[in-house]
Amino acid sequence: MKMTPLAGRRDTCRRITSWSVVAAAALLASCGGSGGGGSPPALLPPATGSAQAACNSFLNRAFEGATITQATLTPQTDTTPETCTVRGEMPPELAFEVKLPSSWNQRVLFIGGGGFDGAIYPSAYSPGVAESGYATIATNHGHDATKHPNGSFAMDPQLLQDYADGAVPKVLASAKAVLRSRYGESVGRSKFVYEGCSGGGRQALIQAQRHPDLFDGVIARAPANAYTGQFLWYQKILKQLAQPDAGLSIPKVKTLAGFMQSQCDALDGLKDGIISHPEACKPDLAKLRCTGAAQPKHRFVPADTQRKNL
Repeated sequence: MKMTPLAGRRDTCRRITSWSVVAAAALLASCGGSGGGGSPPALLPPATGSAQAACNSFLNRAFEGATITQATLTPQTDTTPETCTVRGEMPPELAFEVKLPSSWNQRVLFIGGGGFDGAIYPSAYSPGVAESGYATIATNHGHDATKHPNGSFAMDPQLLQDYADGAVPKVLASAKAVLRSRYGESVGRSKFVYEGCSGGGRQALIQAQRHPDLFDGVIARAPANAYTGQFLWYQKILKQLAQPDAGLSIPKVKTLAGFMQSQCDALDGLKDGIISHPEACKPDLAKLRCTGAAQPKHRFVPADTQRKNL
């Protein structure tokens, strides 16, 4: 079974709810971020000497059980500071990246993954992170998806343990050592926040529940934490789709989406293209069968609504 690609999930997570964005901004602001409220922390000035030499100096060094295998300096742009990105690895397959801006705001964001992980996705959900000079950490959560597609890593107890719970504390210890090597002991006075969505939201909740001393705050967006019910639901959907002619065509999916918005968008008191009150959504499905009559490929017939449990 394939889970939704992380790129698509990240786009969805950015649109989840307005309150989650407000909460994220408030937490980042309370930790000295750019989310508003209070003054942002002063940027730590670039270290003296060659930035390229400083970045290269990480190569092949060991930090708390991890070996640095790559170090790449990215020049400053109009919006982002010059940044050294280092990649660390530790057995059996755990990998991570730490982004070290030359002008650092003395704050660190650990970016959660999603789905079955297995790759490093270093872009943050909250806006302005790179532009504001945050150092960031991201990890593959213990395995390489190219070697273990479709969740097959779970057959290995160590890889499963790293994915479920073990990767973040290991990576954070190594990443902190990297940060101290670059910025000095001021790292010990810095604020660390964990942010993730879906699978990353589950990881954020785990940090709060099992490792409350690791982070100063967590941002858990749309956490996929009810695994048993979630995967049983996946199986129900797949069983339905396995029936002959079970899938809806793309034109019909678009028709269905437009129909649901027209029926349910305004139920929360605001017509904004988002269905925010789904429990009150009781669409008149009989009307769906007449939608798109001018374009037959968009049209629903009674068999569609019956077969799709609509």
